[in-house]
Amino acid sequence: MAGNSDFRSLIFCIKSDIINRYNLIKIKCLKILKNPHSKDVLKVANTLVTDSDKKYFFIATLLVEATDKTGKKKEEIFMGIKELRDTNILTPIEIAAIEKPPITQQELDLIRQQVCDLPGLSEEEIDEIANNLAQMGPAEREAYLASCRERAEVVSAPIKTKSETGLIDSEKTAKKEIKNLKKLANTALKSKNTQKAIEIYKNAAVIATNWDLTKAFEELEDIIRLTTINDLKAKMKVFESEAKVAAKGGDYSEATQRYSLAARAASEIFKLGITEMTKEVKRLTNKSKEYERLS
Repeated sequence: MAGNSDFRSLIFCIKSDIINRYNLIKIKCLKILKNPHSKDVLKVANTLVTDSDKKYFFIATLLVEATDKTGKKKEEIFMGIKELRDTNILTPIEIAAIEKPPITQQELDLIRQQVCDLPGLSEEEIDEIANNLAQMGPAEREAYLASCRERAEVVSAPIKTKSETGLIDSEKTAKKEIKNLKKLANTALKSKNTQKAIEIYKNAAVIATNWDLTKAFEELEDIIRLTTINDLKAKMKVFESEAKVAAKGGDYSEATQRYSLAARAASEIFKLGITEMTKEVKRLTNKSKEYERLS
């Protein structure tokens, strides 16, 4: 379990981000979003606004809903939310600016008990969080607590590598761990284990996010994107090569499937910002349809 310094970092993030309510700026052009996770999170955010008579929501609610509806990992959702905030698509509203719902003493006692169940909090921190939660509605309060527990797991869980490093309790340790993880990822890449490398880079990105290491996070985000693109390009070439072999051997059904997989890989590359891949998507899709007619 994380020590007090770990959890205080968590509370700082929650106070500055999750406990604020957010407006959603409607924009027609989403080309400013580089991370594909951001677009998926934005769709969920739009749904939250559309399905409610309120024009705001808690980031905690968005976290829970996006995790449930997209099936993405928590760190991927956090990456998406971060870019939406950085690009000002999400803008904060202080709770103080919104009317507080009435709450009973019994509800206050229950809220305090739920906060006490969170690890590593001092009495002062418990009081502060409980008071903030008392200003929320029931659904938003539960979403906040759920995201708080989940975020605590992300922050406090040790990232197990070959050296089985321990918990991170300072910015200096975080930077050192990120450096070590990047070396491990590079080793995985040299061994042609791209998926393992990407997962390691994602773990490093989570650490960078938790410790507000913006420069390190942006660098890692770009590395993850480029590594994923290179992996997809390699897969696309393999799928097309397999399709050609199948077609040459008269197995048109297999050729259809392989060209379809190649087209899907090209589509994923396009989603990551390589716009010229649209031609490849069209070409490979047409090839798949061509052999489908022959099978």
